[in-house]
Amino acid sequence: MSYCHIDEVNLREGSWEAYIEHRQYYNHANNIEDDAKKKAILMSVYGSKTFTILKNLVIPRTTMDLTPAELVAAMKEHCEATASVIVSRFNFHMCRQTSTQSISAFIAHLKHLAQHYQFDATFHDMLRDFLIVGVEQDQIHWCLLAERILTFSISKDVAMCVDKNAVDIALSIASEPGADLSSVNHVEQHPTRKSDAKTPYDPCCYRCSH
Repeated sequence: MSYCHIDEVNLREGSWEAYIEHRQYYNHANNIEDDAKKKAILMSVYGSKTFTILKNLVIPRTTMDLTPAELVAAMKEHCEATASVIVSRFNFHMCRQTSTQSISAFIAHLKHLAQHYQFDATFHDMLRDFLIVGVEQDQIHWCLLAERILTFSISKDVAMCVDKNAVDIALSIASEPGADLSSVNHVEQHPTRKSDAKTPYDPCCYRCSH
């Protein structure tokens, strides 16, 4: 009996490293120790395009001649060579939260884009900075900038808390009798008096959204 399922390799939708890690869990769950069986599983989940790439990479040898570790290393070297640091940095710097994306999903996407950035020691500082830049809600910007000490961990907690409060308020409005459900996804802009308007410099308590 086989435990769990392993998908076909798709390098356009996921990373090679993530696939290999997933495959290791699959082998462990199914007590697969034999190299020949490991290689058979590895080759069977390659699509024709990925298999052709690997076949060309190992010429003049064939995939039959190599161990699973050698095949994994050949594809890993190919994937790392094609992952441009400049392109990765461009995509990371241009990343902005979309209107349908939660804070947690946005942070996960930022981390995904940072894989080949080569941050070194500045990894968490850069994540913090571009979390602040990329979030969609102005209220989150103001709450983050009001913090005197701001690490990535703190900025993530603040952003997720403010985001949750906004969702809770929207759901509360939607649950009221006769509420217009379309208003949950749309905040109408009403004119405010100057004295009541928040500015980016006003302190904001993300714990209570005031």
